[in-house]
Amino acid sequence: MRVRAKVGGAFDGVAMVIAAIVSLVALLWFGAASATIAPVARAIEHPDGGHILAAAVVLGIFWPVYVGPLAMIWRFFGWRRYVLGKPGIAVVDPDNSKDASMVELHHHLVDMASRAGLPRVPVLAIADDDDVNAFTSGAGRGDAAVVLNRGLLERLPFDQVLAVMGHEVGHIAHRDVVLRQMLDIIPQALRNLVLLPADRLRWVAQIFGFGMAGAAAGSRDRQAGLVGMLLGLAIGLAALAALPFLLLVDWVIGVLFGALDCALSRRREFRADAMGAMLQGRTNMIGALQGLQAIGQMPAVRWHDHLATAKIVFSAQSYHGARELWGLFPSVFQTHPDLAERIAALQESPKTGESA
Repeated sequence: MRVRAKVGGAFDGVAMVIAAIVSLVALLWFGAASATIAPVARAIEHPDGGHILAAAVVLGIFWPVYVGPLAMIWRFFGWRRYVLGKPGIAVVDPDNSKDASMVELHHHLVDMASRAGLPRVPVLAIADDDDVNAFTSGAGRGDAAVVLNRGLLERLPFDQVLAVMGHEVGHIAHRDVVLRQMLDIIPQALRNLVLLPADRLRWVAQIFGFGMAGAAAGSRDRQAGLVGMLLGLAIGLAALAALPFLLLVDWVIGVLFGALDCALSRRREFRADAMGAMLQGRTNMIGALQGLQAIGQMPAVRWHDHLATAKIVFSAQSYHGARELWGLFPSVFQTHPDLAERIAALQESPKTGESA
């Protein structure tokens, strides 16, 4: 498989398709929120008991429609507090740092950012972590960070560390973190717009049905009471039976989009490797991957966070993947290709455009 790195910020075809789908989902989400808020607005205009009760029911059923987008926006634009604010992560300040190696790393990052066409130099941070790894995080090409683990700095030669950093710059240049965050909006929208409101409607129907059956059982009119009790039981049992179906649909959504996310991530890793080779030389990039391969240190489980999963090496199974398929088809649910496959792709790629 031959992969070339492209310098510049143009969206590729996959990114454009996902962006278009997400834009449509956002419009539907906004429309659903606007439509369901209307009864609440009417209740405010006419604050009688019936309207207030209706407004409370609507808010209770559809609150995920309102809260979901706000939570995702907060996580997306608040990534600095969410990622860089974690214990054990220290931001490198090149103007005040007394560590010459950190200053040199930042100097190389400035150069890579310029050559990769980034509008702003990413934040450089060091994670106090023994794993030989690195990741990138952020909300765009001009608002991102490269985080290097202490284990990576201690166990790989400096030239290979720079190649790893070039790989992470490639993720930023290709908008990989943002793209995976956008892709995650689709299953979240399905859950917040469909599954969660449906589950709350099911819950209301269940309470109403069993409550109706209980009230009908005490009726003085036996015939009407029997009919009401049977009807209430039917409504309550139907609502109760819908729960396994909703859980199954939620599981299927997780598995399908988990597999799609992993497939997208695997392909973007080749592009990031090619960018690392272009910025720091193919030999250094291959050497870095071979070094990671020799160390053989893989995380046991994935940090399930799309704002910080564009890592240099990862072969564990994702939460919404093979573990939920009882261990079947593990390669389909790997976020990264095998290191041997990535090394072979770099060895077969043309040398044009590569730095010395």
